[in-house]
Amino acid sequence: MSSPNGDRVLAYEGIDKSFGGVHALKGVSFELRSGEVHGLVGENGAGKSTLIKVTGGVYAPDSGRILLDDRPVAFHGPRDSEREGIRIVHQEVPICLNLTVAENIFLDPAPPKRGLMLDRRQMNQRSVALLKRLGIELDPKRQAGLCSPAERQLVLIAKALAENVRIVILDEATSSLSDTEVQLLFDVMRNLKAHGTTFMFVSHRLNEVSAICDRITVLRNGSYVGTYEDSDPEFLTEKIVGEEIENVVRKERQTRRDGNVVLDVQGVSQEQVGLTDISFQLFEGEVLGLAGLRGAGRTELLETLFGLRRRQGGTLLLGTERANVRMPSDAIRNGIGFLTESRNEALYYSHSVRSNIASVIIDRLRRYGLIHGRRCSQVAKSYVDDLAIATPSIHTEVRSLSGGNQQKVLLARWLAAGPRILLLDEPTRGVDVGAKNEIRKRILDLASQGVSIIYVSLDFEELVHVCDRVLIISQGELIDELEGDGLTVRNIVRKINALERERVTVPVGDTAEPAPI
Repeated sequence: MSSPNGDRVLAYEGIDKSFGGVHALKGVSFELRSGEVHGLVGENGAGKSTLIKVTGGVYAPDSGRILLDDRPVAFHGPRDSEREGIRIVHQEVPICLNLTVAENIFLDPAPPKRGLMLDRRQMNQRSVALLKRLGIELDPKRQAGLCSPAERQLVLIAKALAENVRIVILDEATSSLSDTEVQLLFDVMRNLKAHGTTFMFVSHRLNEVSAICDRITVLRNGSYVGTYEDSDPEFLTEKIVGEEIENVVRKERQTRRDGNVVLDVQGVSQEQVGLTDISFQLFEGEVLGLAGLRGAGRTELLETLFGLRRRQGGTLLLGTERANVRMPSDAIRNGIGFLTESRNEALYYSHSVRSNIASVIIDRLRRYGLIHGRRCSQVAKSYVDDLAIATPSIHTEVRSLSGGNQQKVLLARWLAAGPRILLLDEPTRGVDVGAKNEIRKRILDLASQGVSIIYVSLDFEELVHVCDRVLIISQGELIDELEGDGLTVRNIVRKINALERERVTVPVGDTAEPAPI
């Protein structure tokens, strides 16, 4: 695709930024044109997040400059960037869960008032109009904490549209959206682009980058590699990685006759989230996939098994013993770990890498009632090395790490706990091709050591590569199972399409098979 307007609206010239001994950006230079969707890709640690924070006024560059309309600008804080019409929609949704949808949308821009009081009626009406531009209907008076991760992301995008923006930076903004929601967002982007809005689209989903971007800039190890109009995912992967990367897949599948039953779920129900009579068995060393559309009950089932949601019916057997998992502490005590999809709800952002990794096993690291600091550091250091977590130190705050390295910290937390059963909800969401393969490899290593895993992902090809069996879930019910030669992306998509075709809230239509990164 070609840009409709060759005039540059934003330019980076020789941007350099270091943090201690880490050289995050090394003389990066490129430009965004008015009315284009400009892709920014690279592995975790390539410098994307740092460049976004420089653009948003969070960091000041050590050297180099930013030009807006060929005019040098200096951002001393986020407000400076916003005053120039730049808005950033982040990967992890910074939303106030105790406020309504409308209150979140108008939290920063001046809300409509009637005298000294908020004009809530006008605020709600404007929120509905903004959300309709995104193609969704959402009650503006609904509490944000009751919204799904996808709905929260769309609320933040609507918030950006509520302000007078010239440049919108979408930082992994589609990572929690379904295919249908992504297409709705792309339609909005194309409409706004036609009216002159410029987008920087940051994503690890190269099929999405290829579909929406006019030009694509690649960063590698903090350096500028190039800007390309060729959007072929294989071409981009080569530029991102710099070398061919082997796809990690399960060499031999387990069968249900292999190993012992470690978890027997019998008739589990959870009325509030619509789970009905869920029954299945999980075997020792098995990777069991769970496929379905967002909202089908995948995450809700994992949360119920982990005790985050109280089940209303059914039983859990761990081996042959009945397990009373009423809260997460019960699950952890029984050897169950849960890597959640929502990093911002699981990580302690103001705490160190060390503290985050050790948080689940902190009681094991006490001596005479005090935390054994040396042992804590040894545990953290071993997993930082093992998972190649890119951090200046184990004492670095987690908030300063890239999204992929934050995900590795979460994984390290549960590896340190040594679970017998690991529940994984979108474990490779928003991570680059290299980190994705590292996480896949670690998961398969765990399975080979006898850890049993339930694996949720919207990337059906990933499920086929990693899992022994895949259960299909729809509207809170398990309705099919695929294994052996029948476990293919095509069959997963066909099963889901056949079941969801009549649904009105999330139409699937001609859903395409998701492309791998």
